[in-house]
Amino acid sequence: MIEEEERGFLNDSKKSVCAKMFPHQKYIREIIENSTLYGYCDYCEEYGAIITLNEVVEMVYKDFVRYFENPAEELPFESGGDWREFNGSGFHKEGSGYILPDNRSIMTTSEALEYAGFQPYSDELFDDVANSFHSNDWVLKDAYLLTEEEQMLYDWDEFCNKSISELKNGVPYDIVKKNNEELLSHITENIGCNLKELTITLSKGSRLFRCVNYAVVPNPLLPQNLWAPPAKYATAQRMSRHGQSRFYASFDKQTPIREAVSGGTDKKYCLGEFALKNDIKVLDFTNVPEANILNVSDFLVYRFYVNFANAITQPVAENEKYKYVPTQLMRDIIEEGYKNVGIMGIKYRSVKGNDTINVVLFLDEHICANYLELVNSEVE
Repeated sequence: MIEEEERGFLNDSKKSVCAKMFPHQKYIREIIENSTLYGYCDYCEEYGAIITLNEVVEMVYKDFVRYFENPAEELPFESGGDWREFNGSGFHKEGSGYILPDNRSIMTTSEALEYAGFQPYSDELFDDVANSFHSNDWVLKDAYLLTEEEQMLYDWDEFCNKSISELKNGVPYDIVKKNNEELLSHITENIGCNLKELTITLSKGSRLFRCVNYAVVPNPLLPQNLWAPPAKYATAQRMSRHGQSRFYASFDKQTPIREAVSGGTDKKYCLGEFALKNDIKVLDFTNVPEANILNVSDFLVYRFYVNFANAITQPVAENEKYKYVPTQLMRDIIEEGYKNVGIMGIKYRSVKGNDTINVVLFLDEHICANYLELVNSEVE
């Protein structure tokens, strides 16, 4: 009993679990797939490789307590008193008297597991794991070491709100970038730590499609009319600021047409089909690992990546392009930090849908010819 208390969890169930139950937990799934124990899963009733529920609980708990701990072991406590005394102090009381910073709260086991990204296929399995923990109160570790500024390192909303507000209020882009220097430096370092997992290769000969609108179509239609625009014509885009020329393209014909054609105008669209002249490496944000404690070593950083990937796909009104600044800053630091090691772009999901994929290559109008060959063009 003492050993069980020290472990922090107890599950004496005889239940077994198969890999199918963990679509988002690659680590557990692979362990089960390599198991030499075969039998029926108690959650889907299918026969195959299995491990015991107790083994699952032990794995989850081991990683869970890297990030969470019992508030009784971490937080100061004050029973009674006037709780309003903390108003405006940056702290508040919760539960029976725990004192927490305003950016922290006490979570139940279920809430903490959800926050940590634990998402098994079965609700029954989730409950079985949660109910195995001895404590039902948890708080993120080092609650008092994470200041509001440090917490921003992991908080996409905070970063977005700060940078958008600054640019909207007339702060120059370069100053906005400097004001977020600590965050951007932290992201650059962590991308470096996860570079292998995020990097893919676009093979020589891969086709990329780009659409440009023209009121008067150039005759003849040359490659430079379809690749990255001259800087003086470059408008603010999802990952490049006004006056910054970069090559945006899609992996199919229809997506760039849907994104570029302006309804209700007399402009014609010109579609260019380009082939890569050589292999190039890009960071792939279309398939970021699930941000959970059982997949990645720093799930808080991956939560940031997931939020960045989602932000790229959000529609922005024509008169609100200042809202692009967070993703523009991200592209800036990725290009500045990793172009020298061969990272030439970012692959991301189109605003037109999760099944459509785009890429921005770190190429301006002067160097597109070194990487791209125009193999076909259409005018509509």
